[in-house]
Amino acid sequence: MITKLGFIYFTYWRMDIDIFFQLSKKDLNNVVFFDLRNIFPELKLDESNQPFSQEKLPTKPLSFNSISEFSKYLKNESIVIINGFGDQKIKTWRLSFILSKNKIPVISIHNKSGLLGALGSISKTVEDISSPIDKYIKKFLFVIYLLMLKTGLQSKYDTYFVSGRVPSSNITKYGTKFNEIIEIHNRTYDEFIKFGPGDGEGEYIVFLDVAMPFILDFIEWGIEPLDADDYYNKLNIFFDKLEKIIGKEIVICAHPQFSQDYKNKYFPNKRVVWFQTNEFITNASLVIVHFTNALQYALLHKKKILLLDDDSFNPYIREAINFCVKNIGIKKINYSSISEKNLAHILKNLQVDNNKYDEFINDYLKKQDEINSSEKIILETLEKKYHIT
Repeated sequence: MITKLGFIYFTYWRMDIDIFFQLSKKDLNNVVFFDLRNIFPELKLDESNQPFSQEKLPTKPLSFNSISEFSKYLKNESIVIINGFGDQKIKTWRLSFILSKNKIPVISIHNKSGLLGALGSISKTVEDISSPIDKYIKKFLFVIYLLMLKTGLQSKYDTYFVSGRVPSSNITKYGTKFNEIIEIHNRTYDEFIKFGPGDGEGEYIVFLDVAMPFILDFIEWGIEPLDADDYYNKLNIFFDKLEKIIGKEIVICAHPQFSQDYKNKYFPNKRVVWFQTNEFITNASLVIVHFTNALQYALLHKKKILLLDDDSFNPYIREAINFCVKNIGIKKINYSSISEKNLAHILKNLQVDNNKYDEFINDYLKKQDEINSSEKIILETLEKKYHIT
């Protein structure tokens, strides 16, 4: 019987950047997609989450009239499911239970191109602003989740791919969640290796946008969003100052949540690009940023980086900036109040701390002594362990 790789459709609203999805389009033949929203209505996404459209799937997703029909399908097929429905969420227990009951292997990956895995201080900051009741509920639900794992009501990961030495060591704290952990490169590092270093310094500066006033997580955490008009007014004033000093244009590598409409309103006279971060950082002369996952591209390319801090930022962003100062040796400024003279002085003396850059890269971005890409490691695992081709 042919073993298939199964995607739970409704969970993959950012499937376009998912490594498993890319492999399914490029290298894998036996792939199936499930649309289970009619039999698990508690798992429906809010439309504001922009669920991934069926039109972009390579094959039409399967749907079922009942949970028993879905369960019967699982019994009659050889299939491995990719976990896109999330762990530590009690509302997913019915789906997870069906998979566990039918002994369906579940695999997943922690391969975000983000500094988030390194930022314990940030998660603590988010905890600090939570109410005591919210903290208690979160801990209680996590205990319930662990109990459900042990009793088989929740499916554990049969294989879990993780990028980075430090994240790999951290997740072993709750070993009951995993049967096997396989370390791989971070996808940012894979992309860096694939395209290689640039030819030199370009005639532009890159600003790594994080769409600060529009970050949805802040609203969920109860953090008041920044005023967009005030934020972008300060930013454009700083951009003009910086371009005057250096004599080079600023190219904005936009966050996906920063739409074309926002560009027309807030950056009408600036070059803004989407999904080309690595390409533009490759030959940038300077990278400026508050904080964003894309900062890792600048670390890999050993670029000079300047962090833009401001008193109006919430604790999450400020902790993230301070982490980069302390642990990666990056210089920060208060961009909304710095004088032109002081900015020129800082830019003249800006340096790259290669040792700290390399330490972060080795801890979080690359698998040591591994020349194969993450894609190759994953494909070999799928073929040898699960016979998926």
